[in-house]
Amino acid sequence: MFPEFNTCNFIKIINFNKMETTVLTFKYKKTESVKTLLFVVLLSGLYFAVINKSYLGLIIACIGLYFIITSKGIVLDFGNKKIKRARLFRKWSIGSWNTIPQIKYISVFGTTMTYTPTSLSGRGICLREKVYSVSLVHDKNKKMFVYEAKSPQEAIDKAQIISKHFSVRIYDATAPKGKWI
Repeated sequence: MFPEFNTCNFIKIINFNKMETTVLTFKYKKTESVKTLLFVVLLSGLYFAVINKSYLGLIIACIGLYFIITSKGIVLDFGNKKIKRARLFRKWSIGSWNTIPQIKYISVFGTTMTYTPTSLSGRGICLREKVYSVSLVHDKNKKMFVYEAKSPQEAIDKAQIISKHFSVRIYDATAPKGKWI
């Protein structure tokens, strides 16, 4: 229903300055309904490209294929202190880098996401799901979203990985009374 993160990968990269930097990648997992929809778009585009000899069908097929083979994600470059919200394909990412400001601490907090799908008949049901977010807090308590998990322990584990590289504390607000880790 809601996008969830599938993988968390560390990559050691040696850049042109002969310096080694660590990059952490979080990838979103596609739901089955999204995968099915993208497959239908791909097949529809191929059908129109072959049967109708249409360039529009070929363009639609290419767009469907692009979204099938790529996924959304977040890339953190600890060596250069940069973050990128990007489309990911294997080791490559498409997106622009943003500089991460001086981080005060990392916040882990729980929230309830509400989603109301509506059918063709006009009836809808309200779905609620508890999610836990990891954010980098900087400047005057501004938050920069980094990760979302379904369990508090998973969110805290990811926050600990990130806090080791930035040497900052973690504020755990998953319980009613928050605490520093």
